[in-house]
Amino acid sequence: MGYFIPGIMISQGYPNTRDEKGATFQAIQDATADGYIKAVQCLNVIDSKERGDIKKYIEANDIYLTYCLSRAVSDNKLNLSSLDEELREKSVRFVIDKAEEAKEIGSGVVQVISGKRPDSAHDRPKALAKLQQSLAEIAKAYKAYNIELVIEPLDYFADKKNTLGTTIEALELCEATDNLVLCLDTAHMLLNGEDIVHMTLIAKESAPEFHFCNCSRDKSSAFYGDRHLLISQKGDAEETQVLEWSKQLKNIGYFSKTKTPRLFFEINCELAKKAPSELTDYCITLFQRIENSLYTPE
Repeated sequence: MGYFIPGIMISQGYPNTRDEKGATFQAIQDATADGYIKAVQCLNVIDSKERGDIKKYIEANDIYLTYCLSRAVSDNKLNLSSLDEELREKSVRFVIDKAEEAKEIGSGVVQVISGKRPDSAHDRPKALAKLQQSLAEIAKAYKAYNIELVIEPLDYFADKKNTLGTTIEALELCEATDNLVLCLDTAHMLLNGEDIVHMTLIAKESAPEFHFCNCSRDKSSAFYGDRHLLISQKGDAEETQVLEWSKQLKNIGYFSKTKTPRLFFEINCELAKKAPSELTDYCITLFQRIENSLYTPE
């Protein structure tokens, strides 16, 4: 067993799969064909038969699947942290209703984001309280399906401007909510001004999923913000930095052979100008470089 479970984000590496019947299933098969990739993250799959096909495949091949509703929630202009109670309740119902889909596709993990923060910074604490209410309602409903709810904190002032937020705020939500865990993302942590290793140390028991995502904090750059850059592109999470973080994450016990997180590189296929198969190979190479840097003869 390694120090992490290597994963591919179908949502990033195989664009537009949600719009074509059978495309997500094919992408998952392509990304995991050689047996190295053991986790995938995909957007919601509309077709019931395709969900069933995916379930059979991932169960036969011991693959973890994170069912990501973030884009579906955003596309439907929903917001789990809305101060508009009618919209908040509609958003909660939408996410809860996706539990059946998650079970059909074989996933025990559903990922969401908070939604946009209020225009006034003064109202963000109120929105965080609404978010906590929403997450508690969803997590309780999901527990009956044996589904774990994952919240990914985004940046709250730099680019995405979501209600959630800092790692500390997210961890407080998890501690207050049964059946809720975190997905940490280096781009959002950096854009929130956080120290990657220190924040991961604090949250490591509540964060089974982790994204290495390159970003630029240079406001003069055309790639400022969370653009899902290649790890080889100029940014604040380039390969040398990722390898150094990885060693430190092993040292603090986050990358561990006894409790292995699902690890993804969040890279936009179209921005990277790489075909999906090329991007998968690129990610596998990065995973293997991390593994080599962490290997200690026993």
